[in-house]
Amino acid sequence: GAAAPSVIRGNASEITALVDSDAKTRGVDSNLDGAGAEGAARTLALRYGCTVSVSGPTDLITDGERSVRVLNGHRMLPKVTGLGCTATAVTGAFAAVCPDAFGAALAAMSVMGVCGEAAAERSAGPGSLQLNILDEFYCLDGEALAERLRLG
Repeated sequence: GAAAPSVIRGNASEITALVDSDAKTRGVDSNLDGAGAEGAARTLALRYGCTVSVSGPTDLITDGERSVRVLNGHRMLPKVTGLGCTATAVTGAFAAVCPDAFGAALAAMSVMGVCGEAAAERSAGPGSLQLNILDEFYCLDGEALAERLRLG
C-alpha cells in the first residue's frame, strides 16, 4: 500500500485545494492565511492521520486535535521566491530527527518565522532578505529562538 505522509506542508490555498477540488490555488500568491484554512487543514490531518503545516501571514500547525499558530514573520517574506520550498525542506529536516511530526512541523515553522522576521529587519528588499535569511539560519541558537518566538 501507499505510505501515509507524516506532515503535509503548503500555503492556505494549496491545503484548501487538497480538501476541496473546486478551490482555486494561487501558489506563492495565495491571499489566504493559515488561520483561513484551519478547517481544511484539520480535515486533511484527520483524513490522513498526519500533521498539516499551513504557511501564511500566520502559520498554522495542526494534527486535527491540537493547533498552534506561529505569529512570527514579515510581509516581505512572500516576495522571496523559494521560501515556501525552503519551509518544506526545513520541515523535512526536522521530521527526519524528531519522532513527533507535530513538534517537527512546529519547530520548522518557528525557525522559518523567527529567521524571516530577523532577516527582514535588516533587509532593504527581497534580494537582501534572501541572503540575510540564510545568515539568520546559520546564526540562530536556542536562546535567540526562545526570545523571539511568538505562538498563538
